[in-house]
Amino acid sequence: MTSLYDASIPVLTRALQTIETLLDKAEEFAKETGTPTDDLLSARLYPDMFPASKQITISVLATRNALQMLVDKDVKQIEMKEYSLEESRGLLTDALGALAAVKPESVNGKESELVAASVSRKKATVKAQDCTWITMFSLSRPSLRFGIAARHVFRFIVPTIHFHLTTMYAILRMKGVPIGKSDFLTHLIDGWVFE
Repeated sequence: MTSLYDASIPVLTRALQTIETLLDKAEEFAKETGTPTDDLLSARLYPDMFPASKQITISVLATRNALQMLVDKDVKQIEMKEYSLEESRGLLTDALGALAAVKPESVNGKESELVAASVSRKKATVKAQDCTWITMFSLSRPSLRFGIAARHVFRFIVPTIHFHLTTMYAILRMKGVPIGKSDFLTHLIDGWVFE
């Protein structure tokens, strides 16, 4: 059986590494074509969707929430906003460093533990046996999230980060950045090397 550590920390790490790779490709494209990187980072798939830069922010926030929940790591809060290329790289570097510092023994064994995660400034805790699932939330209406650690990782954290990674990929592709499936999968599939 896969451990909670294996199902969370390496998965989040590879997703953030993929975002770094996509940013590298976007920056290379911008230099070659004279396209301002801000144009790429502010692009959206649809007017009511978040831009590429916020897809990065949300991925980092999901990672920070996972760290806070799984290892009781006090994480520096970041603002939910659009960041520049350099700022986004800094956020990714910090998050990857925090993930690299997590030891399996600090996560494994917490699969059934009560977890509490906050959105905005609100926080709640409940006994694990009293809840079967986490409450969903909207970024425009922050609410409380709580539940059993493994369920939260499998049903919320991992899908969230992959949704925003995929959306960022789609935005960059829409803007003409020459990326493909191999760029997306390079870090996600352990041991694969695309040339």
